[in-house]
Amino acid sequence: MRNDPVVKDISERLRWAQIDAFHAHLPGIIGAPAAGAVFSAWVLWGHTDNLALVVGLFLVVGISVLRMGAYLRYSSLRGEARCSEFWPRLAIGMSFLSGLVWGGAAVFLFPPTTPEYSRYLIILFALVPVAPVAALACYRPTFYAYYLPAALPFVIRLLAEGDRAGVTAAVLLIILMFATIGFANRFHKNLLETFRLRILTEEQNDQIGRLLKHKQQHLVDAGHDLRQPVQALDMMLHTMSGSFAADDVRPKLQAMDAAVQNLSAHISRMQSVAAAENPSVEPGPVDMNPILARVCEIFAPIAASKGLRFCYVETSALVNGAEAEVEDIIRNLVFNAVHHTQTGGVVFGMRRTGSGGYMFAVYDTGPGIVPEDQDRIFDDFVRLPSDNDVAGRGLGLAIARRSAQRIGAELSIASVAGRGTRFTCRFQVRIPDAGR
Repeated sequence: MRNDPVVKDISERLRWAQIDAFHAHLPGIIGAPAAGAVFSAWVLWGHTDNLALVVGLFLVVGISVLRMGAYLRYSSLRGEARCSEFWPRLAIGMSFLSGLVWGGAAVFLFPPTTPEYSRYLIILFALVPVAPVAALACYRPTFYAYYLPAALPFVIRLLAEGDRAGVTAAVLLIILMFATIGFANRFHKNLLETFRLRILTEEQNDQIGRLLKHKQQHLVDAGHDLRQPVQALDMMLHTMSGSFAADDVRPKLQAMDAAVQNLSAHISRMQSVAAAENPSVEPGPVDMNPILARVCEIFAPIAASKGLRFCYVETSALVNGAEAEVEDIIRNLVFNAVHHTQTGGVVFGMRRTGSGGYMFAVYDTGPGIVPEDQDRIFDDFVRLPSDNDVAGRGLGLAIARRSAQRIGAELSIASVAGRGTRFTCRFQVRIPDAGR
């Protein structure tokens, strides 16, 4: 068990969680003793050894200043910078020094020169070790480093007095010490269990996050790989259904087309789920020419079967994005153009923008889109009145829009009813051509 790296990691995280909790409570540990020392010096001035009062007050304030500086420095650090053995050692050392000062005060200030102030000192030296117990118990070594040097000298001094009152007070303080130590240990145990549960929860959340990310990536990759052949099959079936008029063939083609449409809808939902669960991706340089070539290879036979002119312009453009997302955008925009164009042609390629970036554009001579429909054409399941004779579920442009949002690209449309449509995708950042 000791050699298990997981156990060691949890043990170390628990230890540093305690040290963090100690430093989080440090301002209270600093402020209360300093305020108590100032007040006590004012109350006892002239009724005990004034030089001891001044020295004790100077030491308490000096330690408080040092601890505040250490607290501010620790708070300014982040991550691994905090994980230095200097900080727990400093915390233990400062706690021990503070306990020694208060324990020394019990020796040098008791009994007071004015007897009526004995009660005040007994109460003071009984409460001072107890006051910061909860804060110090966050990291148990600091509790013992402070509490024992602060409490034991006063007990010993009372026992040394030898009278009944002193021994009685010492016995009561010993009982209080055991009760305080027991409380500190129980508090520390409960706090440790809280930290352990928090760490285990964080680890489980991290593991779940990794699994979800893997699932999302699997959905994205599967949807990307499946959509290309399904889109091509969809268009081929639609083209064939217009070419065959035989009664025995048309129903079979329609059944096949319905099955393909259903499969396409499932793929679209799968991609939508992946996009919703993972709304952003890490961008990188994407070479556009291979993507344009693949898209042309997919849709050129379909365009040819419809008698359309179909071509793309080769490019050396590199854009900022994720290759799967960029290809989804290009493929869906070209698919939409070929799908809705019955005569004329489709051309697509990359253009430079005025800002020095790159923009993808696809032109078609299809039916066009009236202005009032152009704002909603990228919504899910939107099919325009002109689509009534065209198979499809109105998801391609919605998928393209989601892919564009994930990489920070911007889709736009320019269309004239009856004359065709131009879709463009402006990429957010242009990657330098790198000597191409």
